Amino acid sequence: LVNACRRLELARIRFAEAGLDLVTAPEPITQLSSSPVLTMEFLDGVPLDRRAEADVAGRTSRAVEQAIKAWFLIAVRDGWFHGDVHAGNLLALRDGRVAFLDWGVTGRLSVEARELLADLIGAGLDLPDARDRLVDRLAAQFGIDPALLGPVARTLIGERVTALLTRPFGTPRLGALLEGGAIVGDLARPGRPG
Repeated sequence: LVNACRRLELARIRFAEAGLDLVTAPEPITQLSSSPVLTMEFLDGVPLDRRAEADVAGRTSRAVEQAIKAWFLIAVRDGWFHGDVHAGNLLALRDGRVAFLDWGVTGRLSVEARELLADLIGAGLDLPDARDRLVDRLAAQFGIDPALLGPVARTLIGERVTALLTRPFGTPRLGALLEGGAIVGDLARPGRPG
């Protein structure tokens, strides 16, 4: 209960600090809570998959974008995340905001996982430094010394990784990434150009 209250309060602070004014979480009411019961403010809305019922002046789409940013912000910055995100736990509020509900399941990320997540996001945004770090991680994952990769190999792998990360949601294929591993291996062999 204490952890859920802290997570709710910290999430609300992080949303405000980041200027994500279309995202919220219920405010815990600690004086009405006890060990088995967490009492929170009432939020008026509908599950996100019924957002058309609550869409206010088309703001719900912007709010969903902010909710995605909020999830990643907390995961990368603070190393913890809401672990039960689904339409029933995302409420489209009648005022146009989106609320994260049910903070009973949260997860923690190691420093390495946070760095990897940040690099995945950066590579998806086509940021060269993040893409280079991700290429190094990918090469190492396949047992290849990243120092053996020349500029041509780095460019090819980076382009493949960026293409994989920027496909429409739900369409990335693991095979595309694994094919990238084969390319890493081919291009890193001594005597190959790159």
